[in-house]
Amino acid sequence: MGDKPFWYGLEEIQLSGELAGIFNLPQHVGLLVQKIVPLTPADITGIKSGVYEANIEGQMVILDRDIILAINNIELDLGEIMDKIVDQLASLKPGDTFMLMVFRAGKKEVLKSIVP
Repeated sequence: MGDKPFWYGLEEIQLSGELAGIFNLPQHVGLLVQKIVPLTPADITGIKSGVYEANIEGQMVILDRDIILAINNIELDLGEIMDKIVDQLASLKPGDTFMLMVFRAGKKEVLKSIVP
């Protein structure tokens, strides 16, 4: 049971390139939160999902809420950085703490969480 990575409880889409510019991100890559599952670590941490939908480049996207910018002080990026973040999250064990930096209402905000 301890070998299984924990599930954070959210769905997200990657924003990069032109989409990162449209959302006025302070960096090149972010994860736009789409849905939060109730009573999961994402919900308990205080991550917010949006309510308004828009069609962006042929994909229905939920807007107006949190965009994850960094996990454990590692700024999201493409390629190897994302692999490093995934590996780090997969290695977390119950009771470990981690930090998320989100872009919320045009400002950066730090959220802290504990692995259940």
